[in-house]
Amino acid sequence: MLLPSTDLFLRLVAENELEKRRFHQWVFNPGMLFRTVEKWWDESSARGIPHEGLDVAAFLTRGGQVEWLLPQTRIPAAYNGTIARIQKDFLGFSCFLRHDQFQRGDRFLYSVYGHIEPLASRHEGDTIAVGEILGTLADTARRNSPIRPHLHFSLAWISSAVPEQTLNWETMNDPDAVILIDPLALLTGAFSVMY
Repeated sequence: MLLPSTDLFLRLVAENELEKRRFHQWVFNPGMLFRTVEKWWDESSARGIPHEGLDVAAFLTRGGQVEWLLPQTRIPAAYNGTIARIQKDFLGFSCFLRHDQFQRGDRFLYSVYGHIEPLASRHEGDTIAVGEILGTLADTARRNSPIRPHLHFSLAWISSAVPEQTLNWETMNDPDAVILIDPLALLTGAFSVMY
């Protein structure tokens, strides 16, 4: 099944009024991309497993400067869905949204928003409309982390045999249960990769 593109990039700009910060386009270094083993925050070591998604952390201004997202950055949903799981991660929480409108055999599409602080009003089982705010970026400084605040965004076909209460990053790396998708292929909006 072909998936429709998502305007998550555009919604991040609008919801956070990034045009006031002279937003021009999203920018990534190779360590932020899907399936890379490089770390963008520590060039002296590699990831233990290939990256399951895309790290959205920085943008270029119209003047060519790199600007970083702030902890209060609001995170909108990429598609209509249901919150299947909210799971603590090492920088905050990960929110797993199930998208029943997209099915491939016995698998459903999930979008995952990692390293966020969910809104207090968000709970497992909630129905979420595209663009609704799930939470804000986790403040990594409060966790004494050298990693800047960023949204880890994953898309995956997950088997209906996987109990949702077990969804976590270990599950996301089980090739029998999960087929990962490169999110960058479905995101509309300008971006570049800087080496």
